[in-house]
Amino acid sequence: MKDHRDNIIASIRDLMATAGTDWTKCWSTLGQHRNAITGRPYQGGNAFHLSAVMTVKGYGTPLWLTWRQLKAAGAHPHKDQWEKSYLVFWMASRTIQKTGDHGEPVVNEEGEPVTRTVWNTGAHQVWNVEQTTLAPEKFQKYLPEQRENAEDAEVEAWVHTVQAAGGCAPFDRSGSDVACYIPAFDSIKVPALGQFDTSESFYLTLFHEMAHSTGHKSRLARGLNNIKGSDAYAQEELVAELTAVMLGAEFGFDGNNSSAKYLNNWLSRCEDKSGRTFFTAATRAKKAVDFMTRAAERGETGSKAA
Repeated sequence: MKDHRDNIIASIRDLMATAGTDWTKCWSTLGQHRNAITGRPYQGGNAFHLSAVMTVKGYGTPLWLTWRQLKAAGAHPHKDQWEKSYLVFWMASRTIQKTGDHGEPVVNEEGEPVTRTVWNTGAHQVWNVEQTTLAPEKFQKYLPEQRENAEDAEVEAWVHTVQAAGGCAPFDRSGSDVACYIPAFDSIKVPALGQFDTSESFYLTLFHEMAHSTGHKSRLARGLNNIKGSDAYAQEELVAELTAVMLGAEFGFDGNNSSAKYLNNWLSRCEDKSGRTFFTAATRAKKAVDFMTRAAERGETGSKAA
């Protein structure tokens, strides 16, 4: 007898035939890393450094400020964050008048002062706003406007039950520019609900990252240390998105066109673009769905017993 999930897979396969590959992300980014008081963007190495810190530490807001700025705003780092600042480097120029050997001003033939540029460099300690007591209204204007997406109580209950029962990695949904699963930390990071075009897009993205985490060595052990751009990496993306499609269908979501484009995009990067690659991914995706479903059932049983 054909599994109902096979019907979902067949439907998405049909949709892929006409959907194309022009997938675009369905959430807005938080914007550049900026100073929370002046709004001035960090650039170059500072921006790269702060972006990496934000991802590793799980901060959801790309805004930073110095101790002097904190003090002026009547705020301070949280008790356990005083020693956890990050260095950013600055360079500034100023123009000064040239002087002679005896300190006299140098002028040109027209009698005008001759100037030169002097460069000063230094470093500041900065804290992310989430490490501090700075009131949100002080920096809210530098963040994108959030959409009024509504939580789905049924889905919320399910994902939290799955996570609590060990069916997926812990997730941070406070906000981010990226949606990702980090195997080294066994943790999920997704943009906040209000950053997404729709609530369904948010939950499908969360399902996708939950699916990646089922491949961790402590769960289904699919082997996730794949080099980005490799065939194995593309295959894992197919697994995660097909898992999201199946879970979305079971919760009554209809965001399959975007998923079809995403699947086409990654299938086109596989060396073997045949149906075999797709259905291998589909088989693994069904295992991921079953794994999380069993975790949810365990969690529900434990909750009732308690």
